[in-house]
Amino acid sequence: MRAFEAPVVALDAVGSTNVEAVRLHASGQALPFWVTATTQTAGRGRGDRIWISEAGNLYSSFVFVPGCQPQQRSQLSLVVALAVHETVANVLPPGAAVLKWPNDCLVNGGKVAGILLESLQANSDAVIVGCGMNITAKPEALDYPAASLAEFCPSVTVQAVFDGYRSNLDKWVSVWRSGAGFDEIRTEWLARAQCENKRLYVRNGSSRIAGICRGLQEDGALLLEREEGGMTAIYAGDVVAHSGEAGA
Repeated sequence: MRAFEAPVVALDAVGSTNVEAVRLHASGQALPFWVTATTQTAGRGRGDRIWISEAGNLYSSFVFVPGCQPQQRSQLSLVVALAVHETVANVLPPGAAVLKWPNDCLVNGGKVAGILLESLQANSDAVIVGCGMNITAKPEALDYPAASLAEFCPSVTVQAVFDGYRSNLDKWVSVWRSGAGFDEIRTEWLARAQCENKRLYVRNGSSRIAGICRGLQEDGALLLEREEGGMTAIYAGDVVAHSGEAGA
Protein backbone atom coordinates (compact mmCIF):
# COMPACT_ATOMS: atom_id res chain seq x y z
CA MET A 1 0.00 0.00 0.00
CA ARG A 2 1.35 3.42 -0.97
CA ALA A 3 1.43 6.49 1.28
CA PHE A 4 -1.47 8.20 -0.47
CA GLU A 5 -3.65 5.10 -0.05
CA ALA A 6 -2.79 4.41 3.61
CA PRO A 7 -5.56 5.13 6.16
CA VAL A 8 -5.41 8.43 8.04
CA VAL A 9 -6.18 8.68 11.75
CA ALA A 10 -7.12 12.36 12.09
CA LEU A 11 -7.09 13.69 15.65
CA ASP A 12 -7.61 17.02 17.34
CA ALA A 13 -5.01 17.66 20.04
CA VAL A 14 -2.29 15.12 20.86
CA GLY A 15 1.02 15.27 22.66
CA SER A 16 3.00 14.19 19.60
CA THR A 17 1.86 12.45 16.42
CA ASN A 18 4.96 10.24 16.59
CA VAL A 19 4.12 9.15 20.12
CA GLU A 20 0.49 8.67 19.16
CA ALA A 21 1.58 6.46 16.24
CA VAL A 22 3.35 4.13 18.66
CA ARG A 23 0.26 3.94 20.85
CA LEU A 24 -2.06 3.28 17.91
CA HIS A 25 0.10 0.47 16.56
CA ALA A 26 0.30 -1.11 20.01
CA SER A 27 -3.51 -0.97 20.09
CA GLY A 28 -3.77 -2.90 16.82
CA GLN A 29 -3.55 -0.30 14.04
CA ALA A 30 -2.14 -2.10 10.99
CA LEU A 31 0.75 -0.75 8.93
CA PRO A 32 1.02 1.46 6.99
CA PHE A 33 -1.01 4.35 8.42
CA TRP A 34 -0.97 8.09 9.02
CA VAL A 35 -1.62 10.11 12.15
CA THR A 36 -2.48 13.80 11.84
CA ALA A 37 -3.35 16.34 14.50
CA THR A 38 -4.77 19.84 14.60
CA THR A 39 -2.36 20.75 17.40
CA GLN A 40 0.39 19.10 19.44
CA THR A 41 1.07 19.82 23.08
CA ALA A 42 4.47 18.11 23.12
CA GLY A 43 5.72 18.34 19.55
CA ARG A 44 9.40 17.46 19.09
CA GLY A 45 12.12 18.17 16.58
CA ARG A 46 15.64 16.79 16.28
CA GLY A 47 17.57 16.50 19.52
CA ASP A 48 14.31 16.65 21.53
CA ARG A 49 13.87 20.31 20.67
CA ILE A 50 10.37 21.67 21.15
CA TRP A 51 8.30 21.96 17.96
CA ILE A 52 5.71 24.67 18.64
CA SER A 53 2.45 23.32 17.21
CA GLU A 54 -0.27 25.92 16.74
CA ALA A 55 -3.54 25.20 14.96
CA GLY A 56 -3.56 25.87 11.23
CA ASN A 57 -0.43 23.88 10.39
CA LEU A 58 0.23 20.30 9.34
CA TYR A 59 1.40 17.81 11.96
CA SER A 60 1.67 14.29 10.64
CA SER A 61 3.35 10.93 11.13
CA PHE A 62 3.50 8.17 8.54
CA VAL A 63 4.33 4.65 9.76
CA PHE A 64 5.55 2.06 7.29
CA VAL A 65 8.20 -0.58 6.61
CA PRO A 66 10.74 0.80 4.12
CA GLY A 67 12.14 -2.63 3.24
CA CYS A 68 15.76 -1.48 3.20
CA GLN A 69 18.91 -2.71 4.89
CA PRO A 70 19.62 -1.17 8.32
CA GLN A 71 22.57 0.82 6.98
CA GLN A 72 20.32 2.43 4.34
CA ARG A 73 17.64 3.63 6.73
CA SER A 74 19.36 6.98 7.29
CA GLN A 75 18.86 7.73 3.58
CA LEU A 76 15.14 8.07 4.29
CA SER A 77 15.75 11.47 5.85
CA LEU A 78 16.84 12.80 2.46
CA VAL A 79 13.99 11.02 0.66
CA VAL A 80 11.38 12.64 2.91
CA ALA A 81 13.12 16.01 2.60
CA LEU A 82 12.64 15.85 -1.18
CA ALA A 83 8.93 15.11 -0.71
CA VAL A 84 8.58 18.07 1.66
CA HIS A 85 10.53 20.40 -0.64
CA GLU A 86 8.43 19.50 -3.67
CA THR A 87 5.23 20.00 -1.68
CA VAL A 88 6.33 23.44 -0.48
CA ALA A 89 7.78 24.47 -3.85
CA ASN A 90 4.50 23.69 -5.60
CA VAL A 91 2.71 26.54 -3.79
CA LEU A 92 5.54 29.10 -3.91
CA PRO A 93 7.34 31.14 -6.56
CA PRO A 94 10.15 29.25 -8.35
CA GLY A 95 13.33 28.95 -6.32
CA ALA A 96 11.79 30.20 -3.07
CA ALA A 97 12.20 26.90 -1.19
CA VAL A 98 15.64 25.49 -0.33
CA LEU A 99 16.68 22.42 1.63
CA LYS A 100 19.13 22.68 4.54
CA TRP A 101 21.02 19.64 5.76
CA PRO A 102 19.92 17.29 7.02
CA ASN A 103 16.20 17.74 6.35
CA ASP A 104 14.92 21.25 7.00
CA CYS A 105 13.04 23.22 4.35
CA LEU A 106 13.56 27.00 4.25
CA VAL A 107 11.65 29.75 2.50
CA ASN A 108 13.48 33.07 2.18
CA GLY A 109 15.75 31.93 5.01
CA GLY A 110 12.92 30.99 7.38
CA LYS A 111 12.25 27.41 8.44
CA VAL A 112 8.89 26.30 7.08
CA ALA A 113 9.12 22.54 7.70
CA GLY A 114 11.03 19.95 9.69
CA ILE A 115 11.25 16.16 9.80
CA LEU A 116 11.79 13.68 12.63
CA LEU A 117 12.37 10.01 11.79
CA GLU A 118 12.16 7.41 14.55
CA SER A 119 11.89 3.65 14.83
CA LEU A 120 8.41 2.41 15.68
CA GLN A 121 9.91 0.28 18.43
CA ALA A 122 13.18 -1.43 19.33
CA ASN A 123 14.28 -4.05 16.80
CA SER A 124 11.40 -3.10 14.49
CA ASP A 125 11.71 -2.67 10.73
CA ALA A 126 8.97 -0.03 10.77
CA VAL A 127 9.78 3.67 10.71
CA ILE A 128 7.79 6.70 11.85
CA VAL A 129 8.16 9.68 9.52
CA GLY A 130 7.15 12.73 11.53
CA CYS A 131 6.71 16.01 9.69
CA GLY A 132 5.58 19.48 10.68
CA MET A 133 4.84 22.22 8.13
CA ASN A 134 4.01 25.83 8.97
CA ILE A 135 1.03 26.64 6.78
CA THR A 136 -1.03 29.47 8.30
CA ALA A 137 0.98 30.10 11.47
CA LYS A 138 4.62 30.35 12.41
CA PRO A 139 6.23 30.32 15.86
CA GLU A 140 7.82 33.50 17.15
CA ALA A 141 10.72 34.16 19.53
CA LEU A 142 12.80 31.21 18.34
CA ASP A 143 16.58 31.07 18.04
CA TYR A 144 16.14 30.76 14.26
CA PRO A 145 13.83 32.49 11.75
CA ALA A 146 10.59 30.76 10.80
CA ALA A 147 8.22 31.12 7.86
CA SER A 148 4.72 30.01 6.89
CA LEU A 149 3.32 29.14 3.47
CA ALA A 150 0.39 31.53 3.89
CA GLU A 151 2.82 34.46 3.89
CA PHE A 152 3.47 33.73 0.24
CA CYS A 153 0.25 31.93 -0.78
CA PRO A 154 -2.70 33.13 1.37
CA SER A 155 -5.14 30.65 -0.21
CA VAL A 156 -3.16 27.55 0.80
CA THR A 157 -4.96 24.99 2.99
CA VAL A 158 -3.78 22.26 5.33
CA GLN A 159 -5.67 19.58 3.38
CA ALA A 160 -4.18 20.61 0.03
CA VAL A 161 -0.67 20.56 1.50
CA PHE A 162 -1.26 17.17 3.12
CA ASP A 163 -2.58 15.70 -0.13
CA GLY A 164 0.44 17.04 -2.00
CA TYR A 165 2.85 15.74 0.61
CA ARG A 166 1.38 12.22 0.55
CA SER A 167 1.60 12.13 -3.24
CA ASN A 168 5.17 13.42 -3.26
CA LEU A 169 6.21 10.97 -0.56
CA ASP A 170 4.91 8.16 -2.78
CA LYS A 171 6.93 9.56 -5.67
CA TRP A 172 10.26 9.89 -3.91
CA VAL A 173 10.00 6.61 -1.99
CA SER A 174 9.38 4.97 -5.36
CA VAL A 175 12.49 6.66 -6.82
CA TRP A 176 14.51 5.55 -3.79
CA ARG A 177 13.32 1.91 -4.03
CA SER A 178 14.69 0.91 -0.61
CA GLY A 179 18.13 2.31 -1.42
CA ALA A 180 18.50 1.13 -5.02
CA GLY A 181 17.86 4.64 -6.34
CA PHE A 182 19.88 6.58 -3.80
CA ASP A 183 22.22 8.10 -6.40
CA GLU A 184 19.26 9.94 -7.91
CA ILE A 185 18.04 10.95 -4.45
CA ARG A 186 21.47 12.37 -3.58
CA THR A 187 21.68 14.31 -6.87
CA GLU A 188 18.20 15.76 -6.46
CA TRP A 189 18.76 16.66 -2.81
CA LEU A 190 22.00 18.50 -3.58
CA ALA A 191 20.32 20.43 -6.39
CA ARG A 192 17.61 21.63 -4.02
CA ALA A 193 20.01 22.42 -1.18
CA GLN A 194 22.31 24.51 -3.37
CA CYS A 195 25.21 23.85 -1.02
CA GLU A 196 27.67 21.76 -3.04
CA ASN A 197 31.10 23.41 -3.41
CA LYS A 198 30.09 26.19 -1.04
CA ARG A 199 31.61 27.10 2.31
CA LEU A 200 29.57 25.81 5.22
CA TYR A 201 29.65 26.32 8.96
CA VAL A 202 28.21 23.47 10.99
CA ARG A 203 27.47 24.00 14.67
CA ASN A 204 27.33 20.99 16.98
CA GLY A 205 26.94 22.00 20.59
CA SER A 206 29.71 24.44 21.43
CA SER A 207 31.90 23.45 18.49
CA ARG A 208 31.85 24.86 14.98
CA ILE A 209 33.23 23.11 11.91
CA ALA A 210 34.00 25.07 8.75
CA GLY A 211 34.68 23.67 5.33
CA ILE A 212 33.59 23.25 1.73
CA CYS A 213 30.63 21.00 1.00
CA ARG A 214 31.70 18.10 -1.21
CA GLY A 215 28.37 16.28 -1.29
CA LEU A 216 26.76 13.49 0.70
CA GLN A 217 27.82 10.01 1.69
CA GLU A 218 25.51 7.05 1.09
CA ASP A 219 24.48 7.16 4.74
CA GLY A 220 23.34 10.77 4.34
CA ALA A 221 26.33 12.31 6.12
CA LEU A 222 27.44 15.73 4.91
CA LEU A 223 30.96 15.72 3.46
CA LEU A 224 33.08 18.74 4.36
CA GLU A 225 36.54 19.46 3.08
CA ARG A 226 38.06 21.12 6.13
CA GLU A 227 39.77 24.45 5.79
CA GLU A 228 42.82 23.02 7.54
CA GLY A 229 42.81 20.02 5.20
CA GLY A 230 41.18 16.61 5.07
CA MET A 231 37.61 15.41 4.56
CA THR A 232 35.13 15.06 7.42
CA ALA A 233 31.75 13.31 7.44
CA ILE A 234 29.20 15.25 9.50
CA TYR A 235 26.46 13.17 11.12
CA ALA A 236 24.93 15.73 13.49
CA GLY A 237 24.77 19.47 13.77
CA ASP A 238 23.14 22.58 12.33
CA VAL A 239 24.29 24.27 9.16
CA VAL A 240 24.25 27.90 10.22
CA ALA A 241 25.59 29.61 7.08
CA HIS A 242 26.95 29.09 3.64
CA SER A 243 28.17 31.57 1.07
CA GLY A 244 30.26 31.76 -2.06
CA GLU A 245 31.52 29.26 -4.54
CA ALA A 246 34.67 27.30 -3.82
CA GLY A 247 37.15 25.87 -6.21
CA ALA A 248 37.04 22.26 -7.24
